[in-house]
Amino acid sequence: MTDMAEIWKLLGDWLNPNEYPRGQRDGYAAGRAGRKPSYVRMGLSMPLVFHPGSNVPLETYADGYKAGYWQGHAERLHEQAKQRSRAPAPVPTQSAGTSMNLKNQTVMRRGIEGQIELLEEYIQFLNGTSEELDELMASEAQALEQLEEEGISESFLETLTEFHEEQKSRYQDLKEQLEETLSKCRSWVSQLEEVE
Repeated sequence: MTDMAEIWKLLGDWLNPNEYPRGQRDGYAAGRAGRKPSYVRMGLSMPLVFHPGSNVPLETYADGYKAGYWQGHAERLHEQAKQRSRAPAPVPTQSAGTSMNLKNQTVMRRGIEGQIELLEEYIQFLNGTSEELDELMASEAQALEQLEEEGISESFLETLTEFHEEQKSRYQDLKEQLEETLSKCRSWVSQLEEVE
């Protein structure tokens, strides 16, 4: 009885043109691993056999891949940021019978030079993130060119190109936000260097 239920479930999966979950799993795995986006596995879809000429399996796969990739990529960057952050825990001290709040203690312990060093490390991290975004966009554009060279259908290519343009816009927004943050950090470093 169980074997028959599994067969019906498998057949139902094949007949269902929604490939979003498969795309999301593939995209998430690629994003977490830091691989370049690749829609090559999109064509490995059994629903394409049962729904010839339908774009639904490919579009839902691409939507799922894009969402999964961003989620995996964001989690990977978040973990990297946590690993790069090396600020030691503040040690509470008391001076002349008065206690200071922990933030002031940390600033005093590190001094201006330490603050500059921390800001410069963060600037390096933001620069690296910006470079990663540039690489991702370039590799996605290359992947689209490869799909076109290998003869992917015009309608699929058109849909994927639209997704690419949407992502390019999001990348640009994110890069602008990164640049604003970089500008603030650089300004703080300049101000601290004047005080030093």
